[in-house]
Amino acid sequence: MAIAVIAEQTGWRKTIRGIIIFVTFACLTAGCQNDAGRQYCAGQTQINIIPRPGNVTVNKGCFRFSRGTKIYIPSEAGLEDMGGYLAQIIRQSSGYDLEIKKFEEAGNYSNAITLRLENQQCLGEEGYALCVTPNSIAVKAAKPAGLFYGVQTLRQLLPATVESAKAAGNAGLTVPCVEIEDKPAFVWRGLLLDCSRTFLTKEYIMRYIDLLALYKMNVLQLHLTDDQGWRPEIKKYPELTKVCSRFSEKYPDEKSGYYSQDDIRQIVEYGRRRYVTIVPEIEMPGHSSSVFVAYPQLSCRGRKTEIFPFGKGPNITNEVFCAGNDEVFSFLENVLIEVMEMYPSEYIHIGGDEVPKDRWNECPKCRARIRQEDLKDANELQSYFIRRIEKFINSKGRKLIGWDEILEGGLAENAAVMSWRGTQGGIKAAGMGHKVVMSPTSHCYFDYDVNSTPLKETYSFDPVAGLSSENRKYILGGQGNMWTHLARTEPAIDGQIFPRMIALSEVLWTSAEMKDFNDFHARLVVHYKRLDIMAVKYGPEK
Repeated sequence: MAIAVIAEQTGWRKTIRGIIIFVTFACLTAGCQNDAGRQYCAGQTQINIIPRPGNVTVNKGCFRFSRGTKIYIPSEAGLEDMGGYLAQIIRQSSGYDLEIKKFEEAGNYSNAITLRLENQQCLGEEGYALCVTPNSIAVKAAKPAGLFYGVQTLRQLLPATVESAKAAGNAGLTVPCVEIEDKPAFVWRGLLLDCSRTFLTKEYIMRYIDLLALYKMNVLQLHLTDDQGWRPEIKKYPELTKVCSRFSEKYPDEKSGYYSQDDIRQIVEYGRRRYVTIVPEIEMPGHSSSVFVAYPQLSCRGRKTEIFPFGKGPNITNEVFCAGNDEVFSFLENVLIEVMEMYPSEYIHIGGDEVPKDRWNECPKCRARIRQEDLKDANELQSYFIRRIEKFINSKGRKLIGWDEILEGGLAENAAVMSWRGTQGGIKAAGMGHKVVMSPTSHCYFDYDVNSTPLKETYSFDPVAGLSSENRKYILGGQGNMWTHLARTEPAIDGQIFPRMIALSEVLWTSAEMKDFNDFHARLVVHYKRLDIMAVKYGPEK
């Protein structure tokens, strides 16, 4: 403590910081060290958890697992999976097959992990309290999601080898004694994977669900349709997957593919069990030319298109859904019915970005629609299109979200906005009382080269910057986006997403006043070992 006071008074804190880290943490955790914990400055404790937890106290000693350790889960139905999930984590690292039992108020919980649902309203829907003593581990939360995130923190307190199926039999598995209270800053902590331009396997998507869960991210948006292919099976329109999911025969080396409805339900269920909501994106009215391979009558010119790899044709095609053709809306409504049956998410993403107006301005049907609906121009025609789709989505009990271009011509009444062209669109939407997810290219586009968006730039992201205190309540959170037009192999995609996604996880979970890049980076370096074991091919930081 005396060293810390002197450092504070003299400004030498950075110089002696390493001494404090080593001496203080060695005293607190002697005999119980693993790669999860460290003392980072006198009088305040931090451990190698990402995102950084809210309130943390490190105490003397550790909890040591044994074959007799038990896991107690809440008596409420539906939480058996959580006990099994935790037991598998422990099994991988120790070989111990821990018994799972229902929680009872009068039970003896020595040498046990207890997961308890309690009236912890101050922690909200996703917050948790974690207490590790030499005799027990307790995770408490008001809701199951909070328990799950408490388990993720416990997972990160364990040695990195817990992530390896080859670690079973490791002796002396321990967790440092800590007390943590934690909750997220934002409710939408997302990542987009582009499955259209490059088809991603079901297994790869599930792997990303696990990675999101580890870092307390809770939304995976799947970009399922674009000019490069239609990926979700729609039974009413079988040609969408028979024809529209395949690249032209001109490109025999390109990988085509689609997700059956069974595939999608498996992905959604896998996400549900890890508290990751899968949000589908069905692009409209632009980025839709793959549809016209089989259904050319839905375009303005009625001409059959072909599917080409990104860069082998126009990056943004002029062929879009005909806004003056009622058959287009019947088609999209039928598609959305099946999509909503597969995806129970609150929000359905309809894209709405980068819509060229050339065809609409030329099309007799579209010009007639502008006159009939007393619209000013093609921008208002886009607003008409989105409003009509939104009304249908709302009629099914869901909400529409789209890229910030849906503001053009007037925003649909209940629509949420995902702001990607900077944050101004999101600020405007929030000022109108609409929900917003911030996802600006400047910080959140992981397809961008790391030299243009280095790790530190992502970490500096503030989703509520530029907003009045009144309008901040409309910001749901933020999202990183990985478009697969350039990086098209799994290792290359990993290298673009990581480690920037980890930085974003802390941006969206940890309160702004607790963020510190140097401290984050010190914890991140420890996490590289965990990523290595998990075979994540992370890229450079800058």
